[in-house]
Amino acid sequence: MPSDDAVSRGIDALSMLVVGEATLAETLLHVAELSVEVLEPAAFCGLTLLIDAKAQTGVFTNPTAPQIDQAQYDSGHGPCLEAFHTGEVVHVTSTADDRRWPEFSAAASARRSTPCGGTSPTDPHRTPLSPPWRR
Repeated sequence: MPSDDAVSRGIDALSMLVVGEATLAETLLHVAELSVEVLEPAAFCGLTLLIDAKAQTGVFTNPTAPQIDQAQYDSGHGPCLEAFHTGEVVHVTSTADDRRWPEFSAAASARRSTPCGGTSPTDPHRTPLSPPWRR
């Protein structure tokens, strides 16, 4: 759980974003980078986006994120896809213990990465966030 101070810093940084001065990709990358800063001990973060009607890790802070996420896209289920379809917050605290999405957990474990956050779309028509990762 991030500290109140870290969350405050993240909100302050987000409030300074002027979306009109950056591309959508640049803005989303900045959001992913802020997630890593705020959600310690996150090592990286990726954002799952619908691109040409296909779920993809469109923005990421480390090339490992899309490698891990690909397991859920290939199998058709995983935390980001679950959040997208249900509109619910999905938490994965340990891929070693979580049995809901075995392909996803295996991909994360193989890369020695464990999600430490949850996906959190507020509307099922919006793009879900992939969890920040820690090593």
